[in-house]
This record gives sequence, C-alpha cells and structure tokens, in this order.
Amino acid sequence: MSCGRGERPARTWPAGFRPVSGLAAPLLAAVLATGGLALPRPAAAQEPTRIQFSAGEYSVSESAGFASITVTRTGDLSGISFVNLQVTPGSATPGEDYVPLNPDVEAREIIRSFDVGQASATFFVPVLADQLLDGDETVNLALVSPEGAALGGPDTATLVIRDDAARTRPRTIVWRWQTRPNNRVRLDWTDDSENEAGFEVQRSVGNQREWRTVDTVGSNVTSFVQDNLRSRVAYYYRVRAVRGAVASDWSPLATFVIGQADDRTVPGEQFRLQFSTRRLEFGRVTVNRVERRSVRIRNVGRTTQRLRVGGVGDPFMITRGSGEFSLRPGRTLTVQVTFRPTARGRFADAVTLSKAADGTVIATIPARGTGR
Repeated sequence: MSCGRGERPARTWPAGFRPVSGLAAPLLAAVLATGGLALPRPAAAQEPTRIQFSAGEYSVSESAGFASITVTRTGDLSGISFVNLQVTPGSATPGEDYVPLNPDVEAREIIRSFDVGQASATFFVPVLADQLLDGDETVNLALVSPEGAALGGPDTATLVIRDDAARTRPRTIVWRWQTRPNNRVRLDWTDDSENEAGFEVQRSVGNQREWRTVDTVGSNVTSFVQDNLRSRVAYYYRVRAVRGAVASDWSPLATFVIGQADDRTVPGEQFRLQFSTRRLEFGRVTVNRVERRSVRIRNVGRTTQRLRVGGVGDPFMITRGSGEFSLRPGRTLTVQVTFRPTARGRFADAVTLSKAADGTVIATIPARGTGR
C-alpha cells in the first residue's frame, strides 16, 4: 500500500484483535512498566493432623515410680484431638512390674487430649520395684483410637523397665578372722534378694585393683570361710547375688589384715605410728544423714615415711587425709571419715594405712555404723 509524503501508513490488526485505546491505554502502559499484574497465589494445602510417639523406645528404672511417655502432634494444630495409649505386657508382668488399668485385665488404656495449638502430651505409666534378680523387662506401647487426627509414625513403641541392681545387693557384710589354727576368715552377709541362684564371692589382695572369684555359694547361703591367708597382708572381699547372667550390685567391702595388732602404737621398719583411736564407731545414723569421725596418725619414729591412706567404700568415705602423703617425725595427719547410710542395716569397713612404695599394709582402722 502506498501513501503520500508525510502520511503514516495505516495499521492492520489480526482478526479478532481490538487495539487498546481511550482510558485503557494508560493502564496498560503502567502494567507493562511495573512488570505485570501481581495475581494472588492459591493457598498451600494444610498438612493433615497426625499423632505419634516421640521415640521408638523409652526406658525407666524400676525404682523411679513411673515412666514418662511423650507423644507429639504435627500438621494442623487448629483443632482439638484425642488419642489413647494402650499398654500390654512384653516380658514384664502386670501387677508385679507395672500397674495395669485393672488388676483383672492385662491391657491398660489411657486417654490424652490435645488443645488448640498443643503439640505434645505425656502419658505416665506406673512401674513397680521388687527384690528379684529379673534383669531388664519390656512393656509394649501402642497409640490407638485417635480422634481429630490420624496416627503418624511411630505409633508403636517399647518401654524398657531397667532392673535396679542396688536393691538386691547384700547391704551389709561382716567378717571375723583368727590366726589359729590356720589364718581363717569368716564372712557373713545379708540376703536382700528373693530369687538368687547363689552368691559370688570375690577377693583382692593388697590393692583392690585385681579381683578374683574365689567361690560361688548356693541360694540362701549367707556365709563363707577361707583358710590359709597370709599374715599382715590386706585382704578385700565383696559379695553379690547372681541368677544366670543377671547379678546384683556388689556388697560393701570387707577389709582386714590377718594378725593386725589391736594396739594404739604400731611398730614399723625404723619408725613408729601412733593412732588417736583404735576404731571409728558411728553408732545409729538416720538413713541419708551424714556423721563424721576422725583419727589422728602421728609419726613417733625418727624418719620421714611415705604412706598411703585408703580402703573404705560406700557408705563410708574418706573426706580428708586420703591418698599418698609424707609424714615427718613428730608430725600428725588427721584422717576424716563420713558415714552416710542409704538403707537400714549394719555396715562395716576399714581405713587402711600402707607403704606407698610397695603397698605393704601397716595398719587398719575398722569403721562401723548402723543405718536406721
């Protein structure tokens, strides 16, 4: 198409297209200048509400009283939800190891609710302690009957009830020794387990670092005799209840020296030590209360001696004067021992004084007390 000079050629538009004109033209220009229209995006889909255990396994000591089982809620928390916890026996026995809902029904169900915005809740399962050597035992947990939510994962879990080995250990052990006819020692202990197969007796000579099993006596046997011990050597004994692969904690230590002179002044090689008391007697002490006793050790010899103080164990503790030390002539060392019984019964142990160089025992100071 031809046109005269100074004239604009006529535009042709595709079929069905209408050019923008009038008031719409400035609006189109503004849209193009700002990069286009900001159109609203569709809202993201809300995740569904789910309830699940916070872990696949929970554990608790049988002496704790109860186990805390946490469950979580995820997704949409804008509503109210409910879920039941079902407890059924694994290796644990209802009524003996944990509390069932009904003594006549093995299963136990407890309901928990989730308020608006609440993301977690806790169930409490009561557990029972006993005097049995039964090892760790299990309870099966399951989430059931959810309302206002679906079950997530995991929806099953295991509760492990840990055996409290301290409950079944012999709480007290006493000993008696005699030099005639054959340097014999007799141990007697308490039987605090109801189903032990026997008691394992271990001994350490001189240092408490190397222990050897010297005998295993039968069920309900609470004494042990051993002959032909060496004089003036420190012996340590301990006992525990056993049943197959399950064992209690060890008893307190029995510590003694065959032939130890019961005298305030103990002769040594080129030196003498003097003690302010022959024994530490704590008497009757309320459980979990602390009593303190002290013994003063004086070097009345002529040479400085390198010595070691130790020996006592739970519920006794040396709180002052333990370890190695040098004691010069005329000097005094104060050794302080505390007694804190954690259970009722009689307890006995001994402070041991030995040469730092070779561990030779010079003296022992018995410590005795009763928890009430």
